Amino acid sequence: MSCLLAVGVTAHAELQRGSAAPSFRARNVEGLSVVSGQLKANVVILDFWTTWAKPCGDAMQQWEKLHQKYSGQGLLVIGIAMDEDPKPVKPFLKQKGITYQVLLDADGRISERYKVKEQPTTYIIDRRGIIREVFPGYKTGLEKIVEQNLVNLLKEK
Repeated sequence: MSCLLAVGVTAHAELQRGSAAPSFRARNVEGLSVVSGQLKANVVILDFWTTWAKPCGDAMQQWEKLHQKYSGQGLLVIGIAMDEDPKPVKPFLKQKGITYQVLLDADGRISERYKVKEQPTTYIIDRRGIIREVFPGYKTGLEKIVEQNLVNLLKEK
């Protein structure tokens, strides 16, 4: 990871690498309850997004590719929809071809716990529940950095 990217992460996100990932409980788009403790023992991409921000859709399609490639190796990709009105979320997911689990955060409780200031913001969390990387925003090429991190984390037991 370049020094420039590390500086950008520190300037935008209050939750730092090495911090314990905050716990949460939310409903997914199907209405089922999900508790963050259920995610342990997996490497997690936790992606905070909205339907109205174009970079969010771009990032989601990259995370979908990683989901397809690594889900059998212990990767969980979890989207956190921050839209105040959850109605457009399901059609948006269908349009983008997203198959990974998406949780609804219309009240902003999860994004507040993760101190999200920009959409999208993507966290990489290791198998012990420790935040290993934080990526506010999305630019083409970020998926390569994320994948390199994932490959290393998936090797850890």
